[in-house]
Amino acid sequence: MQLLVITFAGCAVYGAYTSVVNGWLPRRTGQVLSLAFLGAWIFITVRGGWFMNVTDTARAGSWGFPLYFTAMTAAIALYVVALRAASTREGRRHLDAGVWLIATLLAVLVLSHYGGFGPLRTPEIAYPYDLLVLLAVSLAAYW
Repeated sequence: MQLLVITFAGCAVYGAYTSVVNGWLPRRTGQVLSLAFLGAWIFITVRGGWFMNVTDTARAGSWGFPLYFTAMTAAIALYVVALRAASTREGRRHLDAGVWLIATLLAVLVLSHYGGFGPLRTPEIAYPYDLLVLLAVSLAAYW
């Protein structure tokens, strides 16, 4: 969970720096979109209650995993759609080429929560079926 939260927060670097330096996005647009995304991401991460938590459960008073995951997915999707709408053709090509990675990471996040190695006492997808689902996700990402 920690690594994915940090990885997705890094998407703001793409919008504010990489896409601007390469001329795929106007500087002001990249900065505004990235700051909005980063602000939303920090809010979602704090309310989610899982980040920087050393136990197998979310902090007290935090969102449950379904709401947390939905908020994460919505924030990322809206950010990518906004970046795509404001980008040049070349920028859209790069965004389109990276969507598979975002989808794969989100799928693995769900699997890591509901699978045999997740925090649930009784996993929704028990071992070894969780590994079979991971295999299917991996093959789908490959093709």
